[in-house]
Amino acid sequence: METQQREESLTSLQSTIRKLEKAAESQMQQGRSASLTIQRLETMRIAYAVVAEENPSGLTQATMKEAQAQLRSLLPTLDRMLQKFTGHPSQHTLLVRRIRSIELALALLDELVGKDLSN
Repeated sequence: METQQREESLTSLQSTIRKLEKAAESQMQQGRSASLTIQRLETMRIAYAVVAEENPSGLTQATMKEAQAQLRSLLPTLDRMLQKFTGHPSQHTLLVRRIRSIELALALLDELVGKDLSN
């Protein structure tokens, strides 16, 4: 995998994680349920760990499969958003990078799910 692609993906995932952290904090301060936001936050942290090639031994097959499902469920929504951002180049670029980073994380998760991580 290209180093530049990995770096762009890591930067995009870090940005997404920060946004989700702020959103969860804001929701909790307002007394609103943040369970979906927290679930997505954990999924993005898993995606980041996989792309960063951090030790996946703490991840179970079930955890990785759940992360895969969450990431796959985000792609159609992001694709629809992409169409809305065609007149906004900076937002469009950020969203394209986010989609690419999720696709990369999914490809790496697909590889890991096929492996025995207990070694």
